[in-house]
Amino acid sequence: MTAVLTLYAEFTRITFLKMLAYRLRYYTGVASYLIFVAGNTFVFRAVYRGFPEGTEVGGYDATTIITYIAIAWIGRSLTFNNIDREIATQVTEGNIAQNLMKPIDFQTMTYFGALGEMGFRLVLFTLPISLVIFPLFRVAGPASASAAAVAVLSFFLAFLVSSGVNFIVGTFALHLKSILGLVRAKYVVLELLTGALVPLSFFPEPWRRIVELLPFQAISYVPVTIWMGQREGSELTAALGLQLFWAVALAGLGAVLWRIGVRRTTVQGG
Repeated sequence: MTAVLTLYAEFTRITFLKMLAYRLRYYTGVASYLIFVAGNTFVFRAVYRGFPEGTEVGGYDATTIITYIAIAWIGRSLTFNNIDREIATQVTEGNIAQNLMKPIDFQTMTYFGALGEMGFRLVLFTLPISLVIFPLFRVAGPASASAAAVAVLSFFLAFLVSSGVNFIVGTFALHLKSILGLVRAKYVVLELLTGALVPLSFFPEPWRRIVELLPFQAISYVPVTIWMGQREGSELTAALGLQLFWAVALAGLGAVLWRIGVRRTTVQGG
């Protein structure tokens, strides 16, 4: 077992080093995320200015909504990965054949590679963003030390859910060859349904209940609300259980779709 983990951990190390070679593009990413947070902050401040001071909408007042938005985007910078794009590139360039010939599980290799990307993002993306955003927008820290600790676990589970979604999208490259349009559509869906743009509590009741049946809230809304101390006791346990369920379920679905796709795929390029 140790030898197997050591083998797959090598893909984590390789991905980290590969991304380190292109680290300059992530410096511009820091500026981009700063703009995203600033834009959303200005919009919400303008919206809340029309209400009496202290008014809450969806459980958030003018101060806490800024913290929510900031933590949501900071968390996104950590849990985001390019699994789907990388699979699509391997298929179109023909490199997928080499990986399929290796005596390893492709999905596990992909997840461990994404873990290396997350490690890189933590050091050269998430931390720099946090150092700028927290003081600039007066973002509140975690509700408590325990909330911070559980939030770290929750964001890791969010990474697994996000990886599951991306791997499933990536499997369509085995059938469609080009999934650029699908990937772009996924970005739009995720930004809205994960709660990155607005808290899910802002949604009208019927739509909110529908969205809560989907896996997307486990990527952003759940870990952010844990960070802010909005989930305690049994509700907290249920939230973590929900994330774990979707992480496992999506990984399982991805494995099935991958096996089906591999049987039917034809390799391009070379």
